[in-house]
Amino acid sequence: MTYVYILIGALVVAAGVFVMLRRRSAGQNADDYAATPLPPDPIAAPERQPQRPAAAPTQAADPAPYDPEDPINMQIELLDQAGLHLTPGLTRDHLLAFASEADLSEGPFGLILFVYAEEISDGEYLHPVCPRAGMFDTECINGPGDYSQLVRKIARIGGVEDAITLAQDNVSPSSEGGELHYQIGTIRREFSPVVEDKWVDSEVLVMVMHDVQSLMTDRRLWTFDNGQAFGLLALDDDGASLIHDLAPGLVEPVQ
Repeated sequence: MTYVYILIGALVVAAGVFVMLRRRSAGQNADDYAATPLPPDPIAAPERQPQRPAAAPTQAADPAPYDPEDPINMQIELLDQAGLHLTPGLTRDHLLAFASEADLSEGPFGLILFVYAEEISDGEYLHPVCPRAGMFDTECINGPGDYSQLVRKIARIGGVEDAITLAQDNVSPSSEGGELHYQIGTIRREFSPVVEDKWVDSEVLVMVMHDVQSLMTDRRLWTFDNGQAFGLLALDDDGASLIHDLAPGLVEPVQ
């Protein structure tokens, strides 16, 4: 019997030790979990924004038609549409007196616009190739009367030559001074141009263009570069747009 009691006591002690170990183990695990940081909340994926379709490239306005099969006649027709007409009686053949067919075919307006600004002789008089165009060499003052001719030429291009009631000058490269007098409509001017050899006084030239343009109703003056010379045209807005569409930057408005 004694052995039985001893065995029962040993079992009770072992059970108590087992319970204590379980409790200690449970407490240690709880502390460990408490000290371990929780993983962060998952970051929500950003909401996908709908993407707009890429804008189509802006299409430039279709330029006026240009037919490379017959470039000279095509350019003549286009300049007609722009309001730049050949002087009555002149044809394509007269233009070929200034340049070859190959050169005139360069375009649009590679050379033909410069020819439109020239003058042609009938054997006795000079006539403009196009009444609304003209070429000006800025080294052209050879003697008295040349400034007056500039005034009349600019007025002719602007279509207001009939408004000139006075145009006279006595400016000469050999003189130390001189005066230009003109009247266009109700505008009367008296200038003393700066004399520098044969060069035109650019300020006087611009003033004449402004005076002429002030009398023009449905057009304005436009220029194009030609080295020390320049071309002058009288165009309405549609005509200037047509030329600009086919030859951007070729003509610029008189400011």
